[in-house]
Amino acid sequence: MKKTHQGLDSSWPRCRPSLEGLPQPEGEVWQVDVRRFPAWIGEDDSAKRPWNILATSPTTGKILGQSLALSPPGSEEVLDLLVKSMLQPLSGEAHRPSVVELRSKELQDHFAFRLRSIGVQHDLCEELDHIDFVIDDLVEVTSAQIGLPPLVRVPGVTLEQLASLHTAAAGFYRTQPWLSVPSETPVQVESAAFKPRKCYGVVMGQAGLTYGLALHDDIDDLRDVLERPGSDEENARRTSAISLIFSAADEISPADLHAVECNSWEIAGPNAYLWIRRVRRELEPVPPSNLDLIVLERALICLPEFFRNVCDSRSRVEVRFPE
Repeated sequence: MKKTHQGLDSSWPRCRPSLEGLPQPEGEVWQVDVRRFPAWIGEDDSAKRPWNILATSPTTGKILGQSLALSPPGSEEVLDLLVKSMLQPLSGEAHRPSVVELRSKELQDHFAFRLRSIGVQHDLCEELDHIDFVIDDLVEVTSAQIGLPPLVRVPGVTLEQLASLHTAAAGFYRTQPWLSVPSETPVQVESAAFKPRKCYGVVMGQAGLTYGLALHDDIDDLRDVLERPGSDEENARRTSAISLIFSAADEISPADLHAVECNSWEIAGPNAYLWIRRVRRELEPVPPSNLDLIVLERALICLPEFFRNVCDSRSRVEVRFPE
């Protein structure tokens, strides 16, 4: 049997006897699918986010085969991984499954005759729970290694809340307030629904480098930063704020990127993923609280319309929360 992806399908009649002769544990189910890897591999401009070809068994809980591809793999490449998983599994002895579960109709069409010819059934499933579990575990590991606390792990936050936050942020991004709102113009945002009652919004992006929104807790600290600006790092250590920076996909936590893709949350552009932190005076930034995210979402909704009407250093907008 040829080892290249291109030659594997044409050699199927030759490799089939080897596969037919493999042991077949009764009732063993495998799952085979292609998923995007949750993190980038490589350095700087050469970093790539590969595709992950997986063969796993929910029956045994084992990963039987795995391969990475730098471009979207075709059916031949996935078949190659499946055959290798039978002949040389990552765990245990060579064997074939009783059933292979697939999520892709394209893979089903390509595999159907070949699997039947070696006595293996196949099912088309909407979800592949064991592969989902493996990917979720991989996401957690890569997020921990990279060291970016994800929004999806903020205590008390829900997926529905994060979906709404992404929608609000996408709308804010599309209005491009940094084109019309001066960077030295703080806007007072006030509501009885959070403490402190007031915060002070500053739009980022006028220099064309970093786009976003900061909600500062203290007007005196903010005024000091505006009157005596330093570097971004110096400014961050002189104030306390909720900071949203629109970022590229490789700059956010793998867990958040995975959640965005799995839940189809709205993203306004390739550089409009959400990087959100609570900046603290003289301390390192930390993940936001659930309340921080609620306040930020309401500000993202209210401020664009406010900016269209009036914006000066004495301006104030009332943020209303649903009951």
